[in-house]
Amino acid sequence: MISTRVRLCSALFVIVIISAVASIKPASAQVSHHDVTVTFDPETRQITVSDVVTNASDAISLDRLNWLELVELRIDDQLIGQPTDPITLPQSEVANRPVHIKVRGRLPKQPGASDRFAALPTGAFLFGARGWLPTAGKGSAIYRVTVEVPRSHRGVVTGTFKSEQLAPETYRAQFHFEGNGDDLAIFFGPYVVNEAFLGDIRLRTYFPQEHVDQAGAYLEAVARYITRYEVQIGDYPFDGFSVVSAPIPVGYALDGMTYVSERILAHPYMRGRSLAHEILHGWWGGGVRIDYERGNWGEGLTTYLADYALAEDQSAEAAFEMRREWLRNLSTLPNAINVRARDFRSPSHGGRRAVGYDKVALIFHMLRRELGDAAFTAGLRGFWEKSGQTASWIDLRAAFEKASRRDLDWFFTQWLDRPGLPSLALKDATITLAADGYALTVVMTQSAPTYRLTVPIAIETTNGMTTREIQLDDRETQATFALETRPLAVQIDPELHVARQLPRGEVPPAIREALRANSTITILSANNGERSSYVEAAQALAAKLVPKATLTSPEKLEAAEGAAVVIGTTAAVAAFRASHFETSPPAVATDGRARGWVERDPRDRLWLFISADSPVDLSRLAAVRYYGRFSHAVFSEGRRAATGTWPVTTNPLRQTFD
Repeated sequence: MISTRVRLCSALFVIVIISAVASIKPASAQVSHHDVTVTFDPETRQITVSDVVTNASDAISLDRLNWLELVELRIDDQLIGQPTDPITLPQSEVANRPVHIKVRGRLPKQPGASDRFAALPTGAFLFGARGWLPTAGKGSAIYRVTVEVPRSHRGVVTGTFKSEQLAPETYRAQFHFEGNGDDLAIFFGPYVVNEAFLGDIRLRTYFPQEHVDQAGAYLEAVARYITRYEVQIGDYPFDGFSVVSAPIPVGYALDGMTYVSERILAHPYMRGRSLAHEILHGWWGGGVRIDYERGNWGEGLTTYLADYALAEDQSAEAAFEMRREWLRNLSTLPNAINVRARDFRSPSHGGRRAVGYDKVALIFHMLRRELGDAAFTAGLRGFWEKSGQTASWIDLRAAFEKASRRDLDWFFTQWLDRPGLPSLALKDATITLAADGYALTVVMTQSAPTYRLTVPIAIETTNGMTTREIQLDDRETQATFALETRPLAVQIDPELHVARQLPRGEVPPAIREALRANSTITILSANNGERSSYVEAAQALAAKLVPKATLTSPEKLEAAEGAAVVIGTTAAVAAFRASHFETSPPAVATDGRARGWVERDPRDRLWLFISADSPVDLSRLAAVRYYGRFSHAVFSEGRRAATGTWPVTTNPLRQTFD
């Protein structure tokens, strides 16, 4: 049920609803004003944009997109003929004078390389004002945006919703946005709008008819997450939040909005961690802006407080699985993109998602364990005092130092300024008799450069399990623990609380390791009339899964470098494996109609086997990359039938005692 703070109402026939909450961004003394009207015809894809610019803070410029034509350009009532392209109007000519600019064109049918503009049957979008709206300087501006579409459609703009009118033929809505034009976005679609209120916060969904039954669950989830983060951090920084269906496979967090693919709206996980993540960006990224030039702390902090926190709510096992996934991602990261956490800017910046999301989330996890829950939460609330400002890692550190009354230079320096992760090893563990029981002496080593670490040690005794800690700050550390009962086994960090390189054998191999590694691939021919079809399907699949892999013949694969990838028919792959492995194949080798699995040979080399019963089944196996965290994945009719992870048989960080 929706909480008592939320009231649900239909927004299909709303007439002029006024928002009373202003934008959180303060206006500067000289800020350009844009009075924008955008009309869109979904039948013809034609869009017309009219802008009246006043109080220009700098020269006005417009570098038009190639699919737009200039319809009108006026300063006051003076028509400007044949302007240059790009259009540039010096501030001396436009100061204290309104500038009218009107452009018109047809939105592209398909998104371009940057996915910034397109009109598809189920939705149209424009990301960023560059190219279709004039700019005056590089700072913030105030935009009053009116959108007009046929009655069958709706339009929505980032920023504050002001009002809407539904006429016999058209729908009009007004929005207020203050900020950089690059952050302005407009969306159109054949949407049904549903609405709820969480106090004064307006919550909306813009869904196509086939997904309108999901609206209530989404509105309830949005209200729940906003309430949760208000308690943890502070007041929600915007006047509303909207979930807008997207015709493309995306999931974007915008100020007071998320734009999410219509293909996955009905998936329960979208209303779980994914939605929570996008909402939390309202605080981290929306309220407190990220100083990208000095490092993106926002994705990792949001991942930790949204994705991981919900996993903790679910169960200790779910939280452990997420930590294991983070460490596995980082442990298999190629050196070329294994950069310092401070250097992470965005997932597209060199493919460094694992650093900015997983490693940074682990950094916050270790910080919370170092400070305790109370000081950690106090640090978050202190950092939230930067709301409306741009903040860096320096500001984060200052907030946590103030909350904990501790110098945390050592912590942030070692985790932000060093690439990669430390490696830990259990060098020795011995038991001796003591007057009141037993003494367990553990010798641990770590790689260089050394880190200052608090490492949990799990000790299994005849009386049960106990957990202790070892403080590491040197290459080798020895610690002795007094125990009342005899120890049976000892293991370093079994719950994976420390950001560290996973030694081979501590966790089972994953498909992703072979896809990321410096792989060598071979394609096996089929011994039947479908030979060419199999090879073509295998080649296309290889190009999608391991585009940078080295292709070699089956005879040369054994001596090749890196992980080995074998693709072919079910029978051909089974025969090839039998000639290279003495052990029996796993049961999944013939399950379903197609499958992929990883194994290590006696030399510890990683092999990825991909096989299918037909060329069509093989062509559908690109989906295996979405299940890279597993050791094996089985498919039937192109859909996942089963996934799983091999059991761990040996662990170099565990020692048992006779």
